[in-house]
Parts: sequence; C-alpha cells; structure tokens
Amino acid sequence: MTAPEVRSARLSERRRWLSVSTSLVLGLLILGSSSGVASADDDMPFLKGDVQKCDAPTMHLKRPHDGWQFVDLVKMRRKAEGAGEDTKGYKTLRFRLWFGSKRAEAFVWSWVDEENREQPLATDAFAMFKAAQLKAAFVKPKLKKPKLVKFGKRTGVLISIQGTLAAGTKKPHAILSAVCIRAEDKTIAVIQLECAPKHLKSLKKDFLKLLKQLKF
Repeated sequence: MTAPEVRSARLSERRRWLSVSTSLVLGLLILGSSSGVASADDDMPFLKGDVQKCDAPTMHLKRPHDGWQFVDLVKMRRKAEGAGEDTKGYKTLRFRLWFGSKRAEAFVWSWVDEENREQPLATDAFAMFKAAQLKAAFVKPKLKKPKLVKFGKRTGVLISIQGTLAAGTKKPHAILSAVCIRAEDKTIAVIQLECAPKHLKSLKKDFLKLLKQLKF
C-alpha cells in the first residue's frame, strides 16, 4: 500500500468511528457533572462497604481507600424523579464515588454496543471518539496523548484533559477517563475521575488503583 493509500485508509477509519451511532450517544456521557445526574455534595446518600457489584453488565469495583464513598444511585435517582428532574444520566451509570475533602468524583458507566457493525468496535478507536467528545467540552483544553493502562485484567486506554469547561462552572477542571471494551460480549466501560487540577496528581494514584482493582 502506498503512502497516500495509507493516509486515506486512516482517514476513512477515523471518520467511520467518529460518526455518532445511536448506541454510543445513548451510552456515552461526556462529563459526570453535566450528564443528567444530580450534582455532588456531602449530603448525598452513601453506601456502606469497600466493594460494590453490578450484575448487568457484570462488574465488581473496590474503592481505593475509605476517603472515597460509594453513592447510593437508587436513592439518588428516586430523589431526582420525585423532584421532576432529568434522570437520563442514570441509564448507564453503574457506580459513583465521592471524595468529600477534595471535592472529587469518580464515575463508572457501562453498556453493550448493540450497533450492527462490519467490524467489532475496538478500544483504541472508541478512545479516539471519547477524546474528541471530551475536547469539545472544554475551552482551550490541554489534552495529553492517550496511553495504554491496566483496566482490571484487561488493557484500556487512558485519556487526560484539563482546562475550563465550555458550559457550567468556569472553574478549572481536570478529567482522567479510561475506556475499555470487553470483546466477548461487546460491553463498553468508561471510568472517569473529575476534580480540580490542583488535586489531579495525588488523585491519579487513587484512580489507577481503582482501575487495577476493577473486575470487568
């Protein structure tokens, strides 16, 4: 294959994966803080224990340490419904953790890719799509080059971005987002840390530990 043909093939691949499919729109939430999920505070209902499980799709998550608390999503959703608020953000949200002293959150989304594709959706291609969506949510974002990361016993892709959000709060915001696809059942998983940039370095250790301890 000639150089022009290689470039053409890569461009075609990029366009193919960046074309927004129904399942990705329904499943992928750009930011936990603006995804139809109630904003965080220390008065949220929390769950006891170090571990939480999800049966469909199957996932098992252990918190990094007791500074992190699991949010009770069932109670949060009921509260939102009672207040007449939008609850679409809970559709694919499996876990949510809150670190009160640093005002940081971690979100875990998962869903099955039900799109009829000629080729299976690959983790690296999906990561490119995710990075593009995150970048669009910021004003003059600082996006680092994605890199491979341990995602339970699998390999995922880690995206790091920070800057000022284009909507909502104008405060500096940092995000670490790891994505992975379980090929055998086409389950997509996204684990995302959101915090102030000043806390990113210390919280990154917690985030990597969260990823490593995940059973997916």
